Amino acid sequence: MMNDDDVKLPFMRAWLRRDTKQYPTPAFLWQDEAQFFILGCAGGASRDNAFAQVARSSRICTVFITQNILNIAEALGENTPGAHTKSLLGNFALKVFHQQTTWIRTPTRLNYSGRS
Repeated sequence: MMNDDDVKLPFMRAWLRRDTKQYPTPAFLWQDEAQFFILGCAGGASRDNAFAQVARSSRICTVFITQNILNIAEALGENTPGAHTKSLLGNFALKVFHQQTTWIRTPTRLNYSGRS
């Protein structure tokens, strides 16, 4: 049986290695219910966070879709959105919030909206 590491990690490594001058076509990593696909920690940060930090320079768009931010926090081993969750979300250039119903939604969304 395959797990997330069998598909996602080789994709991430291969696309980060490619020559973007020779192969400039953008790629994307689309993850619906993303909390189920978050890779474990490597040196304190999740592998997804490390990937998100450099993905744009390799012409890769990372899309995380989840029901709420608390799902991401839980997948990263946090009870509430803490440093790991905020660091991961901070690496995404665009954040879209639709019908968030969790108690944490308003302050978190406001922290990401309208500020530079």
